[in-house]
Amino acid sequence: MSGNNQILSDEIVQFLSQGLYQQAIELGQSENGGDAIAALCRVLEENDRTNLSGTIQVAVECGDAMVSIAEMTRDVHEVNNRSQAIAAAAEEMVASVNEIARTSEAAAADANTVENSAAEGMRSAEQAVQTMENIAKAVQEAAHKVDTLAEASTKIGQIVESIEAIAKQTNLLALNATIEAARAGEAGKGFAVVAGEVKNLANQTAKATDDIRSRIDHLRTEMTGIVTSMENGAEAVKDGQKIIVSTGDGMRAIGEQITGVTGKMQEIAAILAQQSEASTEVAQGVTSIADMSSRNSSEINQVADAMDKANAVIIGRVQSLGERDISHKVIYLAKSDHTTFKKNIMDTLIGRKALKPEDLADHNNCRLGKWYYAVTDSDIKNSSAFKRMADPHERVHRYGKKVLQDLYANNMNDALTAAKNMEEASKEVISLLDELAVELGH
Repeated sequence: MSGNNQILSDEIVQFLSQGLYQQAIELGQSENGGDAIAALCRVLEENDRTNLSGTIQVAVECGDAMVSIAEMTRDVHEVNNRSQAIAAAAEEMVASVNEIARTSEAAAADANTVENSAAEGMRSAEQAVQTMENIAKAVQEAAHKVDTLAEASTKIGQIVESIEAIAKQTNLLALNATIEAARAGEAGKGFAVVAGEVKNLANQTAKATDDIRSRIDHLRTEMTGIVTSMENGAEAVKDGQKIIVSTGDGMRAIGEQITGVTGKMQEIAAILAQQSEASTEVAQGVTSIADMSSRNSSEINQVADAMDKANAVIIGRVQSLGERDISHKVIYLAKSDHTTFKKNIMDTLIGRKALKPEDLADHNNCRLGKWYYAVTDSDIKNSSAFKRMADPHERVHRYGKKVLQDLYANNMNDALTAAKNMEEASKEVISLLDELAVELGH
């Protein structure tokens, strides 16, 4: 009998080591000391409950920490992405400012060149005005000389008229001499020859004076045309003077404006040079921030990886304790399940996992849901905490699915709002589970 007792004791020890306390109690009933074995089982079960509760509490805190890390990772990624974008924009801004500065410097140089050209144009206009004045004086002098020449030609005409009158008188005298010579007969022949020559000379003089008069008349006509042309030229010179003076005044005004523009362009170029330095400093600062954000993102990922490993160990421990005979252990395991549920969704939200909405169980088919809707224990069903648990439990699953639906619909703001609502509902569920455990005396 002692051999059988030894075999039974070994089996009981094996059951106890595996946490199969109910089987150990049943087997102990056939041995002496069954009450002691039952008492030992209750102590070990309570010890396992304490370990399970403590381990799950660590799992919950690790899960909450992972949720916080996930949220921080999301924020750091957002900062990193924005910093990279700002850094790129800052570099482009620096390039643009430098380009504008170069263009402004070139424009200032061009404006200076135009200013010099305008000044040269004003000097040329002043020289042109002076030249036009000289031309006007020359035209006036020429007109005066033509007037003098006209007066001289008039006097010549008067002399020609006197010569013509003398020629007529000479011709008349020669005619009278010829008549008298004819009367004298033979004695007047010699005198008649002289009178004929005088008459011829008088006729030639008359012809010459006619020719001179004709030439003088033509000269007067030409001089009148010249005077008219000179007068027109003088008027044109005056008009030209007015235009050139007006052009010079306009060029002077333009020159003054260009001088002002040149000064402003030089000021702008100087300001842009300072702005270029400031923009370069900003770009360097933003680039530094972007580098720091990138390092922070990498370091947070390393922390998250380490937390994942630690969480895997804790979950393994929870699973091991969950296989032992602990009354109402689903209350504790549900807390772990909810923490894992939240973590997987947050990991998907920040790109560490790739869950789809259809991958999530609804509130009826998760471990807590299956237990909740299968409870028959009246003490549990009548618990206030148990009755209030259905609504937040349903919201955890509903908002969790909505997070993923909004995420894949590229509605990040809505996804973040749903994640916040899921977190609040999850806290309610865990609080109610703790309350239920207290009501059940655990």
